[in-house]
Amino acid sequence: MHPRIWVVDSATDLTDPEGIVAGWLDEHAYPEPVIPFEKALLRPYLTQSSGGLETHSLDGAPLGLPLATVGLERWTADPGDELRMELRTQSSPSAQTLRIVARLVDAQGNAIWHWDGELNSTDGGLVYRAGIAIPGTATPGRYVLEAVVYQPGSAPDSSRTVQAIADPFALGAITVSPTTSGAAAPG
Repeated sequence: MHPRIWVVDSATDLTDPEGIVAGWLDEHAYPEPVIPFEKALLRPYLTQSSGGLETHSLDGAPLGLPLATVGLERWTADPGDELRMELRTQSSPSAQTLRIVARLVDAQGNAIWHWDGELNSTDGGLVYRAGIAIPGTATPGRYVLEAVVYQPGSAPDSSRTVQAIADPFALGAITVSPTTSGAAAPG
């Protein structure tokens, strides 16, 4: 019933060493970037929306991952808005080990938002969810929403590496509307 929740993550290495809470929320809600705060991490999540998502079909298979649909609450936004995004894929043998970085890119090629997330199993395929936070300072205009699929790895020193990475795949475009005196422009 609440549009968002915040999880204050502190000393979870003792209480939740397997990350079950964060894993469940990543699978069932729309995670936003984590905010470090003193000795804790603030994990904001957008919860399910009653309005549903506007979806369209995709045709591509970066790194062999067959993309099916992408959905957003709406494809227009105001600076400071938060949007729920869902990317659905068909199952593939190698998909369970892949990750996706979704990002919102301006006309100059600069990412104004990104989220690195896992693919979670669902009935009939895999799903990637994220809460897109449009910066309050975003310039009005068209922003490309894209996905970068990659195969993670690890080095002997336990640092994260990338074994393979696909070219960015365009999922659609979000139009950021201008605002007047801090109020949202009419729809």
